[in-house]
Amino acid sequence: MKTSLILIFTIIFLSSCAHDNAMTLKNSCSEGHANECFHLGVAYYNGELVVRDKAKSLELFTKACDYDHADGCDNLAWMYYNGDFATQDKLKSATLFTKACNNGNADACNHLGSMYYKGEFMTQDKAKSVRLFSEACDGKIDAACHSLGASYEYGEGISIDKNKAIKYYSKACDMDYWDGCTSAYRLMH
Repeated sequence: MKTSLILIFTIIFLSSCAHDNAMTLKNSCSEGHANECFHLGVAYYNGELVVRDKAKSLELFTKACDYDHADGCDNLAWMYYNGDFATQDKLKSATLFTKACNNGNADACNHLGSMYYKGEFMTQDKAKSVRLFSEACDGKIDAACHSLGASYEYGEGISIDKNKAIKYYSKACDMDYWDGCTSAYRLMH
């Protein structure tokens, strides 16, 4: 009986804390704090602290992005890119990835670089993709380092440079990106 009461009180306490945390985030977001809008958007997207509500997460990521929150813009871009509760709009997602990248989100730079590389809903620009992959690689995005290595290996958007290809493949490998390891090994042997 004592164990059951402790368990019940613990559940009530944790539920109360979750509710308080969600309310704190809501209040801070309504006061214009971008980071809290972003975290509340994540909570609604994942159903953490609150009931899952992707429409609300879309609204909160939009608000965070309007405040120039890079991660908010990146999450919003992915929702438009994938049509995840937002109408799929890859052109809008490219605009949002650009804003996120310009505000320091390396993952957004990588995805935008891929879009420019492929010419996905924009004019293909491999030189621009190289600049974006470089920025993302500097931000520790392993796939971007691999893409940059491939750009140097095959001369796509930049002059062929085997040594730089090995350098960026190895950097990807150092971040445990297996394709970087195999590509670096292939070029060294």
